[in-house]
Amino acid sequence: MSTRQPMVSRWRSRLSGLSAGAVLLTLAGVAAAAEPSARSNVEAPRGAAVAAVPAAAGRLLPREARETPRPVFDAVAPEQASFVVRVIEASRADASVDPRLEDMRRELKPFDGRFSRFALISEASFALAAQSSREIALPGGAQFILQFLGLQSGKVQRVRYQATMPGGKTTRSVASGARTLDAIQNGEKLTIVSTLVR
Repeated sequence: MSTRQPMVSRWRSRLSGLSAGAVLLTLAGVAAAAEPSARSNVEAPRGAAVAAVPAAAGRLLPREARETPRPVFDAVAPEQASFVVRVIEASRADASVDPRLEDMRRELKPFDGRFSRFALISEASFALAAQSSREIALPGGAQFILQFLGLQSGKVQRVRYQATMPGGKTTRSVASGARTLDAIQNGEKLTIVSTLVR
């Protein structure tokens, strides 16, 4: 009993000069020294440090390298169609056909019974984007309005357009190279509008 008391007193005197945190560290060290086998058997997984490197390296990459590249699409060209519009005046004057209308002689034959003279008043060649329109002046102050509606796919691509004139409007779907004729009465004369799709 007398031999143990001095040892306890020495431990108390040593611990009294340490802070609470130091005391805990000291006691933990004593416990670890008492069980060396338990400390030696605890090892970190071998792959842990290696696996952590790529994750840390990924966080250090610049933002541009981490982002998924966005696909680049080519700009789609807008739909477009070309037209040639001729304004022709038919009358009962001396029989003649304007030399500039020679390529239309066959198309004008149905009007031969009532009219004998065909003269070219104006001609306009132009291209239109989808949903755009063009106004053409007609004799007598009237207007012929051509609006391109778009392309129609199929075995043969067709051009859809709307024609507005005195008396109403009509929508057509024609292939490239086709020509249509619209007749508008203007007093004793007849105004013929020829629309060619190129």
